Amino acid sequence: MRKMLAFGLGTLAAVAIWAAAADEAKAAPPAGYNLVWQEEFNGTSLDEQEWNYRQNQYTDENNVTVSGGAIHLNMTRSVSGYRGAGVTTKRTFGYGYYELNAKWTNPGAGFHPSAWTQIWDAQLPKTNSLSKFTEIDFFEHYKNGQITAGYLNWNTELAASGGGDAKLFASNRGVYTGDYSNEYHTYGVDYGPGRMAFYKDNVLVKEFIYPLRTEATLDKAASPFNSPMVFYLSTIPQNADPAQPPGYLYGTYDVDYFRYYTTTGTAPVTSPVSPSPHNPIRTDDYESGTITNWDLKSGSWSIVSDGNSNRLNTSTSSGVSMAVYNDQPYSSASWSDSAVQANFKLNGTTGITGLVARYEEVVPPNPADPANYYYLRINAANHMFELAKVTPSATTVLASSPETFISGNDYNLKLYLNGSTLKGYLNGVERFSVIDDQLTLGAAGFRAYNQIVSVDNFLSSRIMYSDDLESGNADKWTTATGTWSVETDGSYVLKNTSIAGEARAFANSASYNNAFISANIKLLTNTGYASVTGRYTDSNTDSNNFYMLRLDKVSNKLAISKKSNGVVTDLASYPMSITMNEWYRMELSIVGNQLKGYLNGEEKLSATDNAPLAPGKVGVRAYTASFEVDDLYVEAR
Repeated sequence: MRKMLAFGLGTLAAVAIWAAAADEAKAAPPAGYNLVWQEEFNGTSLDEQEWNYRQNQYTDENNVTVSGGAIHLNMTRSVSGYRGAGVTTKRTFGYGYYELNAKWTNPGAGFHPSAWTQIWDAQLPKTNSLSKFTEIDFFEHYKNGQITAGYLNWNTELAASGGGDAKLFASNRGVYTGDYSNEYHTYGVDYGPGRMAFYKDNVLVKEFIYPLRTEATLDKAASPFNSPMVFYLSTIPQNADPAQPPGYLYGTYDVDYFRYYTTTGTAPVTSPVSPSPHNPIRTDDYESGTITNWDLKSGSWSIVSDGNSNRLNTSTSSGVSMAVYNDQPYSSASWSDSAVQANFKLNGTTGITGLVARYEEVVPPNPADPANYYYLRINAANHMFELAKVTPSATTVLASSPETFISGNDYNLKLYLNGSTLKGYLNGVERFSVIDDQLTLGAAGFRAYNQIVSVDNFLSSRIMYSDDLESGNADKWTTATGTWSVETDGSYVLKNTSIAGEARAFANSASYNNAFISANIKLLTNTGYASVTGRYTDSNTDSNNFYMLRLDKVSNKLAISKKSNGVVTDLASYPMSITMNEWYRMELSIVGNQLKGYLNGEEKLSATDNAPLAPGKVGVRAYTASFEVDDLYVEAR
């Protein structure tokens, strides 16, 4: 591809030198600026230490790939609609010079490529940071064919009292002309307290001059706020052709690099210093004795005592009871990938009850069922366990299995929602997995029909990372030792065939402190052990430290172990007979210094580590054993 070498971009005059560079940009920093951070996209998957996937009703993580020194964001036709793609930086920026090298194809066919900034993280609702902030649109390609740039000032503080975002100011727009798809072009923004200038290929396109803003007041409406900037790359549907079949590719948006410069070579101080932190879990054990953060849509709900704990109870024996979790303005309803679970105790077996997820009310409302949602339910009257999709017009059972439920027993239900993949668990055991992409976002909650039930230990958590290997490759993994390949064993799996010493692979995920790590493991030899790992770090100083939940064939045990400074120590163990060539679901929970180990959905082990390891990645490890791994995912804890 052709790349541009840019000089003096902080001034109105720009000097451009064209150079041929097939793989790597060689742009010099703008005059007076020094590089703070850059992303060259040279890996095989998104660097989740630095980037988040954007989560909303228009995006799909599978439409983001990294190859050939660039990130590619696709927009495709799904069964029930359209899915684009998006990523955002985890770090924030402020005043300085921003530049990206990008191209895109076929925008008239229905997708909207853009590069922009906001104060909020892509995996958060906008209102997580209640403040005044500025949005900079590097470019947006609209369905009318125009490619424009500009900025907006916003106020989200009203959201705390039930209001919405208030647009305080919108600049007029600069318009880009010329090619955007035949080759890469640079798009730059020079942003300071008194001036903002937009460039394409080092040529000034639009300049804004505004008075200095000394504080976050509403005067000087055109003056940007010195707010922290999260950088976005995204494409969303816009006037897409509905006649295309599922899987149809409307277009691809490619970005070769993103770079950020300041005059000092360090990121400036913003106000606020950073966006509000992300809380990726929501819980309620009802021990407060009051009902908070719940919209009681129907039924008679109250807090009742059940021995040594409180529960949320509906006493309605005839008709519908519905309770929906409401954490506005910091809404977990914006999570597209999450796992929801709770314990249900039936009083009688006369009806239906269970978990609701991706609950979104329709307009105008339907009195009988005013929302769309997925429903993982105990159908006690018909002796069935079911996963259903509910819309105002129909209830569709997506999967079911026979099950007899007993009044007075506690049942743990868990509904896993990761993009279009839905999984239903009963008492920790996966009972079914289906694909359905109709419902994308919404709240969690409980529903009952003709059933008295009490609920406890509600937990809604973000899915932080997943790989089912159905891509047919291991691009989302890094192998350290061992002999690894992607093979088929009913489905695609990651397989290690080496039995000589240690075999380690870790996911290209972020580093986590608190996490629930889950994977399917199959031992293929009667030697050694295989394990899932957490808080994995690998450097010359820490000698690949990690925790692991290991399936030890030689010692016939399940163990929670710790490797620190080259030494492996068992923190807890459980004797058991292990069968070769059998799949085991292994789950390791790490919260602070507390560790728990689960096998096939049942808690087997717990341990406390008084010298806990630092945050790290997740992965798998074996010692003198060949094994396979499949369907690894991480829930927040």
